[in-house]
Amino acid sequence: MRQMGLDWKSHMLAGFLFGAAVAHFAFQLQPTKLLAFSLVSASASLLPDLDAKNSKISSLLRIIAFGGSVLLAIWLSYLQGLALPGFLWLLAIFLAALFAFGLFFRLRHRGITHSLFFLFLAAGASWLILGEVLAVAVAAGIFSHFLLDLCLKLA
Repeated sequence: MRQMGLDWKSHMLAGFLFGAAVAHFAFQLQPTKLLAFSLVSASASLLPDLDAKNSKISSLLRIIAFGGSVLLAIWLSYLQGLALPGFLWLLAIFLAALFAFGLFFRLRHRGITHSLFFLFLAAGASWLILGEVLAVAVAAGIFSHFLLDLCLKLA
């Protein structure tokens, strides 16, 4: 059953606004940097729903995984000098692995990805990759997701 307001657009809007507030009050960022911070925060607000099968972020991740599998099969086929049948076998193996992973390792919705552990893990990874300011943007987006879920769950 889908609750009203808990769609990806609501989470992105909340992430954007929460990110703008954090950017302004914590960092006093100029408008262009504030916008970039807020967009990162809005995007990160979708991350906790990686565990929801029909969420926007899960759909995007499946598309990226499929495309990555095709590109990896092409690249490995090229490196090994394989003909079309070899490429198709590699692609079939990669797609079967993706299917098996999705079948056997589906996370429970509002489980680990809706936890402070996930927030700290994502913020830590972001800090290593993007730097400390954008790591705060990621953390703000994920936290806004938690707040919105909590507020709408209590209502």
